[in-house]
Amino acid sequence: MKFLLAGAPCLLLAACAQPAPPHYTRAADASVRVPSIRAANVTAGARDFRIVAPADWATINRRVMPKPKEARP
Repeated sequence: MKFLLAGAPCLLLAACAQPAPPHYTRAADASVRVPSIRAANVTAGARDFRIVAPADWATINRRVMPKPKEARP
């Protein structure tokens, strides 16, 4: 009896339900075209941090210092 009392409102509400919008069901549609999956290079843009020979400190400072205002874009 309790099951009937609990299940009856659920059935009444389910009868009032709208069909699912098409953008919800497109994922299960086999006729929808999707772009193919391409392999991506996982190391693209990675920097190399290998140990190098020591350099002159003045050369290193010039390389990392801010550029003059005339040379900035």
